[in-house]
Amino acid sequence: MKKTITCLLTCLTLALLLLGSCASTFEQATMALDTGDYTAAIVKSLQSIEKGKDVPEATAVLRDAWQRANSEWNAHIATIEQSATAEELAKAIPLYNNLLEIHRIVADAGRAELKADREAVLQKALQTQQRIAKLYYTEAYTTLALGGRENARKAVTLYRLVKEYDPGYREIDYYIEQAVKQATVKVFVFTGPDTNFALNGVEMIPMVEKQLASLEFVEIVSPPNRYAAPIGDDHGAKSFARGHGAEIMLHFEPSTTWNIGAHSDIRPIKSSVTAAPDWKIEKLSMVASATCEVSYIVVDLETENTLDSGTFTVEDATDFGFSVQSVLHTGNNARVQVGNMPKAELLKKNTLAAGSDSMTLATQLRLFEKMDIPTYGFETGIAPARYGTFDPIDFNKYDTPDQLAKIQDLNGHDFFLFELIESVQVMGGKEVKNYFSPYGIYFGEGFAGRVTTAQFDMQVYKDLQTWMASRKTKAAVQEAFLPKFYKETVARKVAQNVSGALR
Repeated sequence: MKKTITCLLTCLTLALLLLGSCASTFEQATMALDTGDYTAAIVKSLQSIEKGKDVPEATAVLRDAWQRANSEWNAHIATIEQSATAEELAKAIPLYNNLLEIHRIVADAGRAELKADREAVLQKALQTQQRIAKLYYTEAYTTLALGGRENARKAVTLYRLVKEYDPGYREIDYYIEQAVKQATVKVFVFTGPDTNFALNGVEMIPMVEKQLASLEFVEIVSPPNRYAAPIGDDHGAKSFARGHGAEIMLHFEPSTTWNIGAHSDIRPIKSSVTAAPDWKIEKLSMVASATCEVSYIVVDLETENTLDSGTFTVEDATDFGFSVQSVLHTGNNARVQVGNMPKAELLKKNTLAAGSDSMTLATQLRLFEKMDIPTYGFETGIAPARYGTFDPIDFNKYDTPDQLAKIQDLNGHDFFLFELIESVQVMGGKEVKNYFSPYGIYFGEGFAGRVTTAQFDMQVYKDLQTWMASRKTKAAVQEAFLPKFYKETVARKVAQNVSGALR
């Protein structure tokens, strides 16, 4: 029924828009009639009549469009209804839709002289639908009688078309149910041992079964207990599967390797940063990655035929959305006393290119390395990594990098792994060394405070490196990543690769 009574409002709206907004309503009606769009011609002519514009002319267009539509569409329907197949006969349905729509429009407009009779059109459409349903039923019945899962699946599709065209067809739900039973295959999922992984493949099975069970015509046979047998153990695996009523067996064997640890990516600073041509940038993150090589075979237990087999690789990696960046120290240690520092200290310093200064460096790092440095430079703005307070970050509170990623002052932070920046200026024919700090005043006053801030940030970086290198962190990262990779990522890929053989 739905296919008959569906009003083509979307198509009608588009057609009316295509007529153009510049022409008058009557002109749009005429244009629609000339192009054979009878529905639009009827709508626009009625609108013109309602507005009192060009009434005699619009009435003539209305009658002409009405007559042509009924004559041409009914003639086309009559030709189609001589067909002997459901597929050909179904081509009449869009035409019935068109007729039902114009009969509704004319009746709603009160144009009794046109003798609209939507009920008569509807009854003819219903009769055609019933013919279509009967033809599909006969085809479905014949196809199902041929036997085999493939024919049963074709029959299911045909029976569903019967119900679509005639929802009240006798016992149609029963026939669909019987065809689905014949079309459904019982699948047993078996796994071989994974020599590199303690879970031995059995842990993948629930997700593989879940994915396969979502396929139409697949029923999972899942016993309370099972063992892990190598693919080469065909006899034992097949016998075990048959013993549980399975018709098809999927037997797969994984081999998993993984790597968990801190990842350091060191590169030269961008050449556009001319103030510090020899400096380096390090991106530090905690990376978990895994690879699983999977061999599989799909066997028809009734015929002993191999339906599919092969080997594929599944890979995945993550940094948990957390990383930091550091400007590496390439200079040396020097005993320096500047500003209000109480005494000379042994400090790490980096050297700028001749003639450069800290403001030039700050500008270039901000523009070319995209570092978050305030426009007024290092010493008054750049902040250390912290909680947003002045408390040191306690890494013992965190297990995995995604937890650290929630610390906004830490994730993506740029560390400067030195206390001083040394620049050399020539004044009066002599070289004069000037010192700046890469940090602002956050821990103390004056230059001593800037040095203390730099030392605080370097300690945070060391603590982070220690945290990443610890066994506790590696174990937590492995527990967060590897079971999900093994039980979900690989299992989904297994199901995806074999699903074609079950269709």
